[in-house]
Amino acid sequence: MKKLAWCFFACFLCLSARSQSQWSTSGNNIYNTNTGNVGIGTTSPISPLHVSGTVNDLISVTGSGSGRGGIYIQNTNASGQATSYADNNRGSFSSYCGFLQGGSGNAYSSLFGLSRADRGFFIADGATSLGLGMGTLTAQPLVFGTNNLERMRIDGTTGNVGIGITSPTAPLQISSSTTEIVSILANGPVRGGYYVQNTNSGSNADLIIENNHGSFASYAAFCIGGSTNTSSNIFGLSRADRPFLIADGPSNLGLSVGTLPATPLVFGTNNAERMRVFGGGNVAIGTTSDNGNLLQVNGGLWAKGFVLPTGAAAGMVLTSDASGNATWQAASSLPTSSLFLANGNTTGATQNPLSLGNWGGSQTTVPSFQFNTSDNGTSNLDLHSTRWGTAVSFTRSDPTGNSYNVMQVGGNNSVGAIASLYNTSNVVTLQLNAQGTTYFTGGNVLIGKTSQTNSGYILDVNGNGRFNQVVVNTSGADFVFDSAYHLPSLFELQKYIQTNHHLPDIAPAGEMQLKGVDLGNNQTRLLAKIEELTLYLIDQKKEIETLKEENAQLKAQKERIDRLEQLVEQLSKK
Repeated sequence: MKKLAWCFFACFLCLSARSQSQWSTSGNNIYNTNTGNVGIGTTSPISPLHVSGTVNDLISVTGSGSGRGGIYIQNTNASGQATSYADNNRGSFSSYCGFLQGGSGNAYSSLFGLSRADRGFFIADGATSLGLGMGTLTAQPLVFGTNNLERMRIDGTTGNVGIGITSPTAPLQISSSTTEIVSILANGPVRGGYYVQNTNSGSNADLIIENNHGSFASYAAFCIGGSTNTSSNIFGLSRADRPFLIADGPSNLGLSVGTLPATPLVFGTNNAERMRVFGGGNVAIGTTSDNGNLLQVNGGLWAKGFVLPTGAAAGMVLTSDASGNATWQAASSLPTSSLFLANGNTTGATQNPLSLGNWGGSQTTVPSFQFNTSDNGTSNLDLHSTRWGTAVSFTRSDPTGNSYNVMQVGGNNSVGAIASLYNTSNVVTLQLNAQGTTYFTGGNVLIGKTSQTNSGYILDVNGNGRFNQVVVNTSGADFVFDSAYHLPSLFELQKYIQTNHHLPDIAPAGEMQLKGVDLGNNQTRLLAKIEELTLYLIDQKKEIETLKEENAQLKAQKERIDRLEQLVEQLSKK
């Protein structure tokens, strides 16, 4: 400040003697008791000190103090504020930035929700202001701190932001030894929390949590694949547009999902609950109530295998009480009116087949109908009739109670398999062994397809067929040789072909591709065309014979003319 004052003093030494008389000295200090404004570079100062000029630096301050060296501004009015403003060419505070310190009793409107009293601010303001820029112009960091400690920095080279770390290696890196490093408190009407998006459609958007191992040795991640992500599948599923919650890494021990208090864990799809694990450990599917069983399913259950080990033994029968509780019971304990399940074809037998039959109160005779399973390694399941000539039928009833056969195999003392449907090496074979006529009645028969574009065909085959002989009913085409039949001229035929690009009475290619070809009708039409062609040949034959005769006559006439010309020439020479 002293040097600044001496600079001002030196300037004023160059003024008039009258101006010099306005300054006084006190030791090394100078002072002025003038109550007016002081102008440097202006004759109309508007403030106690008004400096105006066209140089780059109007005021230059150089300090060499061991503590502070610069400009010291104080406003002794506790209700005011000490300020340093920079206003651009617009003036009138239309676009300016300011550094200010509120007085201890400052009651002006808050800035950023904070009272100005005893608080410093660095702001940009004004009707035309475009904001505040703060940073370094060289590759040096921008550091923020409180309590004389660094709290955050922006790396000068990479632009990475570090909180609690001085060498951030990611766009935002936070390091701390506190319990919660990041705490989010939201009050939004819809979402409140993290929002992560990766605009690269071939990549993932990830939220990864890693433990002390580092280097992704043991981590959990929530990720969603971009719309064109082609990375390796997870759980056999494509990553594209699909989120995953996973645990990974060579040191990872798995993923645990659950609740710590006795509250349910709920799983759902399509915004509807599908399964829940109750606080006590019972699992419910299709229901939200706990009936006390470990697994509760409200709906159908499909399984390739089912084991009920309690009370199980060879020859036992699975029965149910009125409440649906199933238990294994000995066959001998069942009522005689029940379906009897015995190991063998007769009581006491020890043979392999297991037969199910209505014994009719007598357990000493072989039932006429048996439902057998084999335990000899072939694992066959047989529906068997012990009476010669009987049939095995599947029937249904109509609403009035009348019974109809849906499928019947055997009967009439038939020998061997009438119908066989079996799978060999994943090739399904249907075999019909008929000693008489085989009938297909009621409905169309489709081979190699499951639907028809034209239901008018009783037999519809999608594929090739091979036959020793095919006979198609047809009426023939002898009508072409009828005297009343109109055979178009070749000129008419040529004109029709040029217009329609196909023969008359023959379907065009597009229609054939759409509807197929009626073999009988098409064969008749083709035969008609062959017969028409025959008639054309006969007519041509007649025309050729006529032309031959006319040619012979012309040839004879020419010979006579040649002889006459010779005679005339001989006579003219005499």
